[in-house]
Amino acid sequence: MVGSNGPRMLAATLPYVDAWNTWYADYGNTADGFAKLNDTITAAARDAGRDPGQVDRSACVLVALAGAAFGRASTPEGPPPVRGSASEIASALRELGEAGADEVIVVADPITERSIRELGEALTEVPRPAPPQQGR
Repeated sequence: MVGSNGPRMLAATLPYVDAWNTWYADYGNTADGFAKLNDTITAAARDAGRDPGQVDRSACVLVALAGAAFGRASTPEGPPPVRGSASEIASALRELGEAGADEVIVVADPITERSIRELGEALTEVPRPAPPQQGR
């Protein structure tokens, strides 16, 4: 996996990696922002001689839960976190999948027992992906 969006690093790594990941600040923490960056990765994979479908896409997403106070993961100056009811959080995660994310890594703020339970409720509303194919 490569965790970069820089053209030089993508050119050097996309011929070899099976997956790409990006941090929420790099795409504005929105499905539209991810879709635009994902298009760039598709083009970079082609430029590297790869079938873009061979590179899994992963997105870190900042989710603010009850008690969030802009801890280590978020700042008032950064992109707004995903927040709201369990259904609203689930909807935002599904939208990332629809925008091309094969995997979503939740950066929860805060990380407490209460927030993890709240996040768990939201995740019950997100469809599970199919198991990976043999040999990938």
